[in-house]
Amino acid sequence: MLRAGDGCCDAIEFDRLAAWGNRLLDNEEHHGAAEALRAALALWRGPALVDIETGPVLTGEVIRLEERRRLIVERRIELELLLGRHHAIVDDLSALAALDRTHESVHGQLMVALYRCGRRTQALEVFSRLRTAMLDELGLEPAPWLHELQRAVLDAEPGLELESYGIRGLLARR
Repeated sequence: MLRAGDGCCDAIEFDRLAAWGNRLLDNEEHHGAAEALRAALALWRGPALVDIETGPVLTGEVIRLEERRRLIVERRIELELLLGRHHAIVDDLSALAALDRTHESVHGQLMVALYRCGRRTQALEVFSRLRTAMLDELGLEPAPWLHELQRAVLDAEPGLELESYGIRGLLARR
């Protein structure tokens, strides 16, 4: 949807809020950054420019907007994990993982969120489904950090419980 009643369209407002969230993140103001990114994402009502015949010029803009949204979704989810809001994001992560069966970052985030919710078995099942999908569709193994995450879940590593560490931060400390 494109709303221009106040002289600003939702795409411009999304970019403004996303930039604000990124600045707050750079300053390690995690709560404010998560709030700004949530507000930016709340502006979306479906695929970009879905009701407009795009043509070659607007097709590039649609791709840019969708990639920007995807980046902001991933950044918001990483912040939510960092802030210990794993219960609140399991549903979102499950849906994202179902939409993209080979997206490593999303699956890793889902594994951590499930583990922190006390669902260790489901966290391991996520890794298994990802590995199968990657091997079947791409002929690739998941990235080494995902194998490390699987081992951390198997070993019930205490560091996985720490809300103050994101996935890669946790693995970098090992």
